[in-house]
Amino acid sequence: MALKIGRSRLASHTAQAHTGALVGDDDVIDAALRQLGVIRVRSLEDLVITAGLLASVGPLPGRRVGVVTPSGGASEIIADRAEDEGLELPPFAPSTVARLAEIVPSFGTVQNPLDVTGYVLIDRTLLGRALEAVTADPGIDLVMLLSEPPRVAPPDPAPVFALYAASARRIAESPVPVVVVSNVLTDVTEFGRAVQEETGFPYVVGGIEHGMSAIGAAVRWSAAHTRALAGPASGGAAAIASEEAALVGAFGVWGEHRAAALLASAGVPVVPSELVGDEVAAVAAAERFGFPVVLKTAAEGLGHKSDVGGVRLGLSSPDEVRLAYRDVVAALAGEAAALVQPQRDGGVELLVGVVRDPAWGLTLAVGLGGIWVEVLRDTALRILPVDARSVREALTELRGAALLRGVRGAEPADLDAVAEVVARVAAFAESLGDRLESLEINPLLVRGSHVEALDALVTWRT
Repeated sequence: MALKIGRSRLASHTAQAHTGALVGDDDVIDAALRQLGVIRVRSLEDLVITAGLLASVGPLPGRRVGVVTPSGGASEIIADRAEDEGLELPPFAPSTVARLAEIVPSFGTVQNPLDVTGYVLIDRTLLGRALEAVTADPGIDLVMLLSEPPRVAPPDPAPVFALYAASARRIAESPVPVVVVSNVLTDVTEFGRAVQEETGFPYVVGGIEHGMSAIGAAVRWSAAHTRALAGPASGGAAAIASEEAALVGAFGVWGEHRAAALLASAGVPVVPSELVGDEVAAVAAAERFGFPVVLKTAAEGLGHKSDVGGVRLGLSSPDEVRLAYRDVVAALAGEAAALVQPQRDGGVELLVGVVRDPAWGLTLAVGLGGIWVEVLRDTALRILPVDARSVREALTELRGAALLRGVRGAEPADLDAVAEVVARVAAFAESLGDRLESLEINPLLVRGSHVEALDALVTWRT
């Protein structure tokens, strides 16, 4: 578990004086901690509370949470925070609903989160009986119980001890973990500690806000823990040896033609292209590919061709190709070399980039590509090495993941096929040695199971 400082620009600048190289790109550090199975928290309170929760319950079996509370307002807060934390509050099974209908007062509503109502002040067994019913639900991985130790000792404390002992037994005998959460973060009184110690009542997470953060973090860590125990996924991209001879003297920025050839040598699917040096050759190449085509400058050392007028799309005739060639040559001050490629339409465009972070080394970024890179900044990061399973998980983290699943009748992407290609790119980047600064494919076209790099760039360290 870690509380890492320096998320903001100001805090990072301030922290440099104290931690030096430990303060780096926050997004990369976040990805590294997540891959290493380290829970990242945002406050000292969350650090203490999450540690206490995991020490009490250990790994949690899933993210489907059943909630039992004596408060309707608390139920709504919990529902909101569960969505924030990526937790599911599934409907109770019919058998659970029928059982709860016999327990909850008629003016209450049986649903998840469950508000057993303020009738708990009349019937002190109500909360415990409802808990027992919810823990038996087959669609629940864990139960959150809103309760807390008593604060003040009554004249006759025996009934209090009996009530908490009964709850402790139910929690201990539950088929799923039960996380007890108090309404607010507050101290436990001496009497409350005595009740916990004598009855075996478990650790109480301090407050709904911190409690939901702790449960969310514990669920994510538990999933990573389970994957680690299962070992590496089969079918991941194997290490790829680069041809050292082809890289002798590599320096600066490699344009698309050389970068694409390098990727193709590693088995990465790349759109066909032809390097041409005049209008006649450009038209001939376009006719071989079939219209429409794309024409791009092949100037070396140029990172973003479209920014300088070096790209023409949707050319559908020889005359359009000739005119585009002239425009591109003029825009690049007489640079005559150009690439001709078949036009690709439809599908989803992704960015796949591998960049060398000064602290963590090669880092993979996947996200929505094409024109959306700068606008949406929707990417997921992983520290290399990665396998196809890790890449697939990264793709599902994107805000635009729905596009890959198919929207408005669009063909859904074959995420396994995409993950295999991206994992291959990552493995190849690792094989290129310490002189690789960055490798970028933008866009990587995904249309069903068809995956193809439409543009690429490689930068070498000097």
